[in-house]
Amino acid sequence: MKLNILKLLSMAALVCGCSYDFPEADPSTLPTAGEADFAKYISIGNSLTAGYMDGAFYTRGQSNSFPSILAKQFALVGGGEFNQPDVNSETGCYDITGGCSKGRLYFAYDSDGDATIVNKTGDGGASLAAYSGSKTALNNFGVPGLTIQAALAPQTGDNTSQFFNPYYARFASNPGTSTPIGDASAALANGGTFFSFWLGNNDAILYAINGGDPAKATLTSVVNFQAAFNAGLTTVLDANATAKGIVGNIPDVTSIAYFHTVGWNVVEFEAGDPVAEGTIQLLNSNFAGFNNALDAIVAYLGHNAADAARRKVSYSTGANPILIADESLTDLSAEFDMLKDAGAITAQQRAALTPYVQARPATDDDLITLSASTVIGTGVGGSPTIIYGVSYPLPDMYVLVPTEIEEIKERVDTFNDIIEAGVAAHSDRLALIDAYSIFTDLKTNGASINGIGLNASLQPPYAFFSADGIHPNGRGAAYMANKMITIINTKFNARVPLTNPNDYPGNDLPATN
Repeated sequence: MKLNILKLLSMAALVCGCSYDFPEADPSTLPTAGEADFAKYISIGNSLTAGYMDGAFYTRGQSNSFPSILAKQFALVGGGEFNQPDVNSETGCYDITGGCSKGRLYFAYDSDGDATIVNKTGDGGASLAAYSGSKTALNNFGVPGLTIQAALAPQTGDNTSQFFNPYYARFASNPGTSTPIGDASAALANGGTFFSFWLGNNDAILYAINGGDPAKATLTSVVNFQAAFNAGLTTVLDANATAKGIVGNIPDVTSIAYFHTVGWNVVEFEAGDPVAEGTIQLLNSNFAGFNNALDAIVAYLGHNAADAARRKVSYSTGANPILIADESLTDLSAEFDMLKDAGAITAQQRAALTPYVQARPATDDDLITLSASTVIGTGVGGSPTIIYGVSYPLPDMYVLVPTEIEEIKERVDTFNDIIEAGVAAHSDRLALIDAYSIFTDLKTNGASINGIGLNASLQPPYAFFSADGIHPNGRGAAYMANKMITIINTKFNARVPLTNPNDYPGNDLPATN
């Protein structure tokens, strides 16, 4: 006999009676905005706010930005709609100066079966096209690449200026006249009730990811940072005297996966391999002259013996340190010239020493950039024998040496003191998001989300960082959103529900390339 389950359930309801009084929910556990008001949430920031991921600005990243995730949770306690300047691009633009022929990064297997990071085909500039929606209805004012000073500068939207940022110009209210903070403040003045303000990261990280090379990027001065940060935060606060918000500080930029994926000793030669052992013999023979020159400047010119020893190059089977350029080292040009003038070396030998006047093998105190992975082991100018990181120093832009690491950390600490003072001065309206501690704790301890791990790497499936090693992926953004919600709930006596980061995309598993 076939039973009608729906009919049986209906009959059971009749037997039990016509009504059932459900217990009232405990008001102390119900979601509430508390002392905050999330009716109109405005976000102001850089690439972290915009949803930039995998080295590009594209739809999936933007859709999973931390402000977008926050807005979904705010909607559970009275939050309104959240509009972003949609990029409408599946792959984004990785190489703006190259015409956007390359798109976002992803993991793929190469022909040898090894996992590597490669680019999708770029969008040809679609992600840079002018936003066609209503600019006055926007909520997210995150701009990739934005520094604290640029957030206040009209030149950021001026395509004739060297400070032009196409990611702002595409949705600027008046390109060349308006500013990112000005536009965000206008939105806040027009009914805004809550905001997030997270700027300053690019004032340190652009210098860091370029290996501390001042020709590529510089650290913002303390004076300029303080003036711009205070002006920016004041502008936002003055836009709406009743709006409350959160302000993020700057993570330890040297703790990100970008600096902890490529090891310092990745030059490997396999024992028992005739080719490897022959290469070792050739390299050691070629560097014998350099090592002898170091001994000579110690013996005859009084050069520091410990400094000379740390510069010597020798290879063996197994893992070997990368040969790097270190601009913090004393330039040995003058001392090598003295050896030549004394007849200890020939002019030809002196010329051969030129690339090594500020070079040494790397140590575990150095940080190698993720971008170095595409350079180490490649030929200088296509040469099959002059190899970056092995027989020729890896350029400065791919390495952070200890003096640079300390310089960056000291500057970030000072910037964070400024940020924290700004928040403390308006403690009735603002809560500090201590991103520095959040990132550091994740790197040190990792995290578990409903039994699934999360760590400060870019390796799927447990990675916090996207494939660029700098920006969180969707799961990482949700993790950050939860940290922010916890702080919001504490500060404003709210009960905004947490999200489940496992519902958001992490890094894709490697695909066949």
